Amino acid sequence: MKILQLCSKVTFPAKDGYSIAVNAISTGMTDIGNEVRIISFNTLQHHIKSKDITKEYDEKYKPVFVDMDTFVKPIPAFLNLFTNKSYNIVRFISKDFKQKLIDLLEEDEYDIVQFESLFTTPYLETVRKHTKAKAILRAHNVENTIWNRRYKTEKNPLRKWYLGVLTRRLRNYEENIINKFDGIAAISKVDKQYFIEMGCEVPLETIPIGINIELPENELPMPEPNSLFFIGTLDWMPNVDGLTWFLNDAWETINSKFPELKLYIAGRYSEKFKKKFSYPNVTVIGEVEDSYKFINSKEIMVVPLKYGSGTRVKIIEAMALGKVIITTSVGVEGIEAKHEENILIADTKSELLETLSKYLNSKDLLNNISENAKKFARENYNNPEIIKKLEGFYNSL
Repeated sequence: MKILQLCSKVTFPAKDGYSIAVNAISTGMTDIGNEVRIISFNTLQHHIKSKDITKEYDEKYKPVFVDMDTFVKPIPAFLNLFTNKSYNIVRFISKDFKQKLIDLLEEDEYDIVQFESLFTTPYLETVRKHTKAKAILRAHNVENTIWNRRYKTEKNPLRKWYLGVLTRRLRNYEENIINKFDGIAAISKVDKQYFIEMGCEVPLETIPIGINIELPENELPMPEPNSLFFIGTLDWMPNVDGLTWFLNDAWETINSKFPELKLYIAGRYSEKFKKKFSYPNVTVIGEVEDSYKFINSKEIMVVPLKYGSGTRVKIIEAMALGKVIITTSVGVEGIEAKHEENILIADTKSELLETLSKYLNSKDLLNNISENAKKFARENYNNPEIIKKLEGFYNSL
C-alpha cells in the first residue's frame, strides 16, 4: 500500500506530541511493508533545515518540506473579519505547497492520502483532482472544541468577542469539511463522539496514539525524590494557559506546605516562559535532548490543562515509563485512565493540595499508581497493534 502523509509541520525530530503521533504512523506503516511518503509545511515557528534531516529519514520517506509563514499577522487578521472564512485555516493556504503536492500526486499513484490534522485540509480539493486515492483525515484534535473552551474562559470582553468569531467560523469549517473525506481516524472515543455530534456521516474509527513500548528502562536515571515536572511545547496556548494557572494560582500554596518539593519545567520555548515568571523551587530546563531520560529523572508529572482536545502524547509516554501523573479532567480526556488507579486527577488548587498530601507521604501508594500506569499504557497504546487497526480501517475503505 502506498501512503502519502500531509503534515502541518515537519515531524523530525519527533519530540513534541504531534510529531510523535505522526511519526508512530509513518514508522508503523513502513515496518509492516507499506510505502510512506511525507510532505510537510515547514513553518517559521518549527523550521527545519534539510541538512538537519538524517540520511535514514530522507531515504525512508523522501520527505518534501515547503517553507510557510503561518504566524498571526494583525492586518490580515483584521481584514479577515470582513470575510466569512476561518482565519485559523486560511493561514495554512500556500500556492507553493499546493504545487508541490500536485507534483507528488502526478509523479506517483497512492492508495491513501492521510491528512494529519485539520490544518492540512484546505488541500483536499487538490487531492481529489489529481488522484483516486482514498482521503483520510487523521484528527489529532477536534479543533473548534479547543477554541470554544478558550473562548469560555476568556474574561477580556473584546478578546472574548474575537475568540467567539474565530470559534464559530472554525466550527463551521470543521463541520463542512469532515463529510468530504472517505474516512476519519479520530484519536480517542471522546473525539469520535464530538465528530458524531457535528454530523459526521463518513466512516469514523477510533485510532489511538501508538507509542514504542520497548523503552530503554535500564538506561534511564533514578528519579529525584520530591520532584514534580512539566514537559510540553510552550507555544501551544493550552499548555501556556495551564502552566500559568498552576504557577500563579497553586504553586505558592504548594511551596509553603511542601518546601522541599521542586518543580522542573522543560520543553520547546520554555526559555521565553522563564523570562515572565520567577518562583521559589522552580527550575526552567528548556528543551531537552532526551525526553525519556528527563521524564524518568523526576518523580511526579503535572499536566494542568484547563482546555484542549485530543490526547496528550506525553501522558501516554510517561505512563509507559511508570510515571505518576497529576492532571486535570481535561488533561485526561480521551485517555480511559481512572483516578487513583493509574492516574491522579485534580481540577482545583484544593484538590491538588489534597492529592499531594496523600501521595507524597506514601511511597506504597505512589508505587501502586506507577505500576498500574505502566500496565495501562502498554496494554492500550502499543504501536504495532494500533497500526494493525489503522491498516484494517484503510482496507475497509
